[in-house]
Amino acid sequence: STIGRGQQLDGGGGLLWLEDGARLLGWRQAPRYHHEPADVVLGQPGFASREGADFRGVTADTLAAPADVAVAPDGRVAVADLANARVLLYPPGVAVSLGARAATVLGQRDFGGFEANDGGPPNEGVLSGPAGVALNDDFLAVADTENHRVLVWRGRVSTGRRAALVLG
Repeated sequence: STIGRGQQLDGGGGLLWLEDGARLLGWRQAPRYHHEPADVVLGQPGFASREGADFRGVTADTLAAPADVAVAPDGRVAVADLANARVLLYPPGVAVSLGARAATVLGQRDFGGFEANDGGPPNEGVLSGPAGVALNDDFLAVADTENHRVLVWRGRVSTGRRAALVLG
């Protein structure tokens, strides 16, 4: 396994999330023994798959390089997909099933986008190298590392919505 640096325990649903290559693995309870299998996988069609989507196959249910994950108190899950220059948001409860699809994408105009800054110059609606996310009931903050800034969205976000604040 190539477990990444981030982890998040969802207090409401009890899920522990860990990045593993081109996928996120989730345990409903903290693992109790070595090699305990995960209960949920995001970004792949199943547990046996670990392939990153090539750029022709980027969708609402794929991940290329999840760098961080955050869980809001209400169970929403935000995933920083570094290699696809986007953040995916999953609604409460959806992320606990195999084949879950994100409901919202930030940093790209649609779920098929993958280019840094959506192929243009930096602005409040695009990302390049999102490496960190923080999420609660009131805001979403994204560390947009290649643009050397933090973007902050207030309230509920939707695809295409620009950040309310740009820091840095």
